[in-house]
Amino acid sequence: DRPAWSGDSREIIYSRSGELWRVGVSGAKEPVRLVGKGSNLSWPSIARQGRRMVYEQSFADANVWRMALSADGKPERVIASSLEDSQAEYSPDGRKIAFSSSRSGSEEIWVTDADGSNARQMTSFAVGSVTAPRWSPDGRNLALAARPTGNVDVYVVSVQGGSPRRHTTHAADDASAKWSRDGKWIYFASNRTGRH
Repeated sequence: DRPAWSGDSREIIYSRSGELWRVGVSGAKEPVRLVGKGSNLSWPSIARQGRRMVYEQSFADANVWRMALSADGKPERVIASSLEDSQAEYSPDGRKIAFSSSRSGSEEIWVTDADGSNARQMTSFAVGSVTAPRWSPDGRNLALAARPTGNVDVYVVSVQGGSPRRHTTHAADDASAKWSRDGKWIYFASNRTGRH
């Protein structure tokens, strides 16, 4: 990836962590993020005249596959869209699959029937990352990690619907949630001590 000079040579546009930033060459001001341009951005190029810019936006097209655990088990795609569908987990009774997907335009948690039909969006954060859905032992709730702004926190959402409830509020990143077998506790990874 290479930075791009503005038409008047007073600023540089560059990509950092999948976002586009602009900074004056004098170094007097802090870099400013170009908001509302999407994610996974790189390779900016600015027209010398007309104040226009082109850039690359990358998309992943990951899908969820399944197969029988037998010698003749054949893989079949069960959940697919033109964007990323990942981190799938069967419900405790095996009748549903929860997964993370960017099919709605933002990363959210979805649930389908075990055959991939009847997809329902469970979260609507609309910004940031929402990942790693994990079923409660009774199959009624999903624990997940979300970063709508700032740090990552653990949330729980009912499979029946409703808004996700935030369960951690520390300034650290809290992620990789997993239910205890009795459903009374949620374990998670955190960098509260300075390391995960």
